[in-house]
Parts: sequence; C-alpha cells; structure tokens
Amino acid sequence: MHIERLFTAGSLQPQDMMRMAMRDGVTVPEAWSHEAAEAFSASLFANAPAKRRVVEENTMPSWLWQRKADGEAKAAEASVLDVFDRLAGAAAYQGWKNGLLQNEVEASTFYDEARALLLTRRLVFAPKDMARMGLDWAYGLDAQKANERTQTTAPCTTLILQNETVDSILARREPTAHGKWHKFLEGSQNRETVCVAFADTIAEWSALPAASSAPRASLNLMAFRHEDGSLDLKGLQQAAKLGVLLLELHTDQLTDSQDRARPLALGFANLSALLMSLGLAYDSKTGRGVAASLSALITAATTEASARIAAKIGPCAAFSMNRENAVRNLENQLRAAFGEKNDYDRLSVLPQTLNIENGIDLVLLSTVRYALEESVRLVRKYGLRHMQLTSLFHDPALAPLMDCFSQGAEAEPVLFCDYALGEDDFERRVHPSLPLALAKMGYDRADITAVIDHVVGYHTLVGAPVINHASLREKGFDDATLAKLEAYLPRVNHIQLAFTPWVLGIDFCRETLKVSPSNLKKAGFNLLGHLGFAAKEIKIANAFCCGHKKVQGVLELDESVWPVFATREDLTPEALIQMAASVQSFVMGDVELSLFVPASLDAPARGRLLLLAWEQGLRSLSLRLDGPALQAKTSAKIMKRQTAGAAAQHAAASGRKKTLPVTTPSPRTGKAKAPSRSVALKSSASKHGMKEKRG
Repeated sequence: MHIERLFTAGSLQPQDMMRMAMRDGVTVPEAWSHEAAEAFSASLFANAPAKRRVVEENTMPSWLWQRKADGEAKAAEASVLDVFDRLAGAAAYQGWKNGLLQNEVEASTFYDEARALLLTRRLVFAPKDMARMGLDWAYGLDAQKANERTQTTAPCTTLILQNETVDSILARREPTAHGKWHKFLEGSQNRETVCVAFADTIAEWSALPAASSAPRASLNLMAFRHEDGSLDLKGLQQAAKLGVLLLELHTDQLTDSQDRARPLALGFANLSALLMSLGLAYDSKTGRGVAASLSALITAATTEASARIAAKIGPCAAFSMNRENAVRNLENQLRAAFGEKNDYDRLSVLPQTLNIENGIDLVLLSTVRYALEESVRLVRKYGLRHMQLTSLFHDPALAPLMDCFSQGAEAEPVLFCDYALGEDDFERRVHPSLPLALAKMGYDRADITAVIDHVVGYHTLVGAPVINHASLREKGFDDATLAKLEAYLPRVNHIQLAFTPWVLGIDFCRETLKVSPSNLKKAGFNLLGHLGFAAKEIKIANAFCCGHKKVQGVLELDESVWPVFATREDLTPEALIQMAASVQSFVMGDVELSLFVPASLDAPARGRLLLLAWEQGLRSLSLRLDGPALQAKTSAKIMKRQTAGAAAQHAAASGRKKTLPVTTPSPRTGKAKAPSRSVALKSSASKHGMKEKRG
C-alpha cells in the first residue's frame, strides 16, 4: 500500500526534527505542556523487559523482527519514543504480515510517518489504549485486550422518534402523539440527561449503533494550521489515512468486538479553536462551511484508505450485504458537497450542504469535492474494510494530550486556562487561538498584548480601578505589605485569595486592619469587604487584575469582531445545533452533542431544541441538566485545567442578559488604538463585519 513521505525526510528520524525535554518524569517533545506530559504518563508500560532479544524472521527486514524478554529484569518505559516506536513498529509488523506493506520502502515510510504523526500530536490515542498497543511485538507479551470503554456521558433513557411522529408533533395533527410528547418533556424536567434519537434519519444513512468498543482516535485540527493561517489539507488527508491504518492494524488490542462491520471511530478536536485562529466566527455561515468541509475531507480520506485496504486484504464481512447502502450514502454526501438542494437518494430530512456563497475557500472546496469523488470511485471498485470510519465524540482522556478545550463540534468554553506549574501554583494563559486570530485580522503587537491583558488580567493592582495602591495605603497598607500582596497576585484567580492573613500577615491584619481573632480563623473571611469595599468595586478590580475573561469592552478591539471570540456562554443552543448539523452531513457515525440546559428551561423550550435538531439533520441529541453538582465537579479540576464550562453553558442555555465588563484603558497606552492599516482585510475576518481603519 503506497504511502507518501510528508511529515518526515528519509535521512532523518522524526525525533531528530524536534527538541525533547523532561516533563514530570517523562521525556516528551519540548513543545508539550506539563498537562500533556502528565496525561501521557498513563501510556507508559511499567513492566517492560530491561533487556530484549529479536526473533528472527527471514521474510521481513531485521528492524521489523519481534522482540522478546532476555532475562527477568524489568524497566519501565520513560519516553514518548518508547511508546510511539512500539505503536508504529507493531503496526508496521502486522502490515507486513498481512500484505498491506509489501516492501521495505513502504514499511519504513509508514513507520516514520506514523511516529511523526504521533510525536507532533496530529493524531492522538487515549493513554490507556496506547498502554496496551504493540506489547506483543515490542516485548513478546500477550496482547492485552481492551476493557469496555468508560462511558463519558451520563446514562439516560433514549426516546426514539420516527419521522411520522415528529411530523405529527410539529403539525399537531395527532393529539395522542402530541400529548405523549408533552408528557415526556414535562417528565424530563428534572432528569440529569434527556436523550432523543431520530430513527428514520439513522436508518436512511445506514448509521451503525454507537459502539463504545469501536477503536477510536482523534485528529488535532490545530496541528494542520500553518503559521500564515493557511491549512495543510494534504497533511490532514495523510493523517486521516494513517489513522485508519493504525486503527486497523491495532484492532485486536483496541477491541474485543467481532463486529462484522469492523467500525472505526476517527474523530477530531480543536475545530472551534481552529475557526477562531482563522478569524472565523463559530456562529457564521463561513464558520459552519469550513467545519463541514474539513469533516468531509476527513471522511473522504478515511474512506479512500479503507477502500485501499479492502483492495489488499478484502472488504469487511458486512460490506457485501450493505454495498448498495454504503455507496448510496457516499453519493448523498457527494451531492451535499456540490450544494445539491433536492436530488438525494432516499433521504426524508435533507442534509446541510457546502455552498461557495458561504465564503468557503475555493481550494478547500475543490479539494473536498475531488476527494469525495475519488473515494466513491474506489468503494465501487474495491469495497470497504470498515462500514463506519468517522464519528465525533467527547473523550476526557484525549483533551490534555492535545491541550485542547473542545472536541468534535463543540464551541470553546473559555478564552483562558489556568495551567498548573507545581503543587500550589498555576499560570493563567490566554487561549492560544486568540493572538493568532488577532494577527490574522491585522492587529499589531501592542493591540494584541492589550487584548491579552484584558482577558487574563494584569496580575497587579498598580493602576487598578477602585482597589489600588493609593486606596490601600489609605486603609493602612505599607510598602512591605503591598510588596507581599503584589508577589502573590500572579498566583491567584481572584484577588480575594491574596487578601488573607497568611499572605498579608496575621499581626498586620489584627493590629492595623483591626480584624477580630474570630474572623482571622474564619474560612472564606471577606477581608476586602471588612475594609469597606463593595462587591461591585471588588468585581471591577478583580477583572483588572485577574482578567475579564472576555474580549468585550477592551478598547483596542473593534466591536465587529467580537463574534470571532464567542464562547459557549455567548452562543445560543441553536448555534451549537446548527454547527453539529453542518458536520453531521459528512460524518459517517454519530455527532455527539450534549447541550447543557438549566432546570428552569420549560418543556416547550426543550421541545423546540430537540425538534430543531431533527429538522437540521442530526441523528441524536442530549440535553444535560446544568446544576450545582455539575458546577462543583467542574471547579474541582481548577488547578489542572480551569474552565468555567458548566457556568458558561448555563448562561448560554438560560439566555440571560450578559453584563459587559467595565472598560478600562491599557496601562501602557491609556487610550484606544486602532488596528494596523497595513494588513489586508480580504481575509475571512472581513466577512464578519470588521471595518477597515482609515486615517
């Protein structure tokens, strides 16, 4: 099976093309964060043989020979190279044995490209999966079978709806159906999770049941963005094809299932981060068009890979009985890619389509259409090794490996993140896509810095509104105490955590600030309130020091580009449904979408969201109850990866009116600055209303 060198050069090993560093006891690429290294540590095999010997096989190159233990001594894996060499080597060995890789050039190219793919985190497997992949080849150990995958969403009873039932509900033609629907909605008011599946949509696309045991991996879309903002479409296709090969060749370690359809679940993450970095609003026609195009390109590439595998070792057992449906589904996707409005084969709910009028890049659109045409041709000729290849899911184990905030079609939860630096320390960083987006849209370095400071805070009270050094001196603070305070402010996510007796000093609080002994011992004592500062004043000063967490209100940023930086809190549930539906048209499996809704959302409003999902072409939808328990669970992880996910989704679902943060000028400039005039505004950002500044 021919594989092109794209991520590597024949004379260099993948690890020679990057710097390595020690993070949390694991050797990883220097670009990896501490969170990624910590998560990856679960991939390391602790009982590897300290010494190994090869098992000669004269039918293959010596570097592909299996290894076995040479003695009883053990040594734990300690590097990403140990794991990725094991994964890629075992796959190359299996590919040689079953005839997919027919010569040493193909085998060595696959081996190098697969390792580079994993080292650069273009493709990611769950750590627990990587811990058991390739042990038979690398150490001569029996392949460890997969345990049943942990369920990532709350269990729920799913309501199955037929099109006829939905039509009756919408038209109110059938009182019985409408009554049962209303009763279901009323009964679900306080359930943690409500799930609805649309049976006819699932059947018409011949979608397989959601298989938790299907081998899965995820593509990191941000890894395919060039520095200039262009997309590495060829690299994305290569990664998708290699992903299918790796999943196919490691199937025995990744699942116990003997499914005749051999389903795979290749998904992606960082979609909304990528859109933001390109200056595209999540809730826009262009944003949805680009998302759908990338989904289609990945599905086309995986389909081509599966067909080429089938050409070598045969299609899966289920293909012969489902050939007509498989080809029909691909042809319907092809029609949707060409913007067809009506002419679909046996679809009652029409899919979302790709249209040039939505501002999709012509190169991207033409690449997608050609790739889909080629995949249909190959499936007609060779069949499919896997009846399902792509699926969008949320797997918490994958997020830290990619340093990602969102998976599948999800929107970004926040514009900042608190990264752990040690046991009791962290650093608040802006979302990496934010400065990329601002640069793409033409803002200069000073403006970008000002926006970042606005979002994550200045980490000081020097020049802060209301609560600052001048006002604190009036309360009795001296230079030494202010120095203690300033030293501690960068380590907190709220200024009240710095105004404590163990930071300022017990004697100072008791003697100068007149705090009573009982309050000194009281957990959560509001020292700022004791000093006479009102809650609103504390909020304003805290936003200056610890960040507004939003771009709204910063003087350096044009108001027309705010939608580019919208988070879940800013987006309506309808916007999330529309994005999921846009990519669903080009994903073989399910697009997992869970909307967080408050308990106060009434039954008719819940019903409208569920029916909108059906109208848009989704195959299922879950409504998850947002409440104190969920928020507590989220906040418990604050030092690892702090996000305001639950609270943000609560705000989005409840539709409450948002209060804009108080506008404060940059301490450096003291005034608003316009974006640089030297940047061309013909980029996609201009489609969202950014106005060119003219002198």
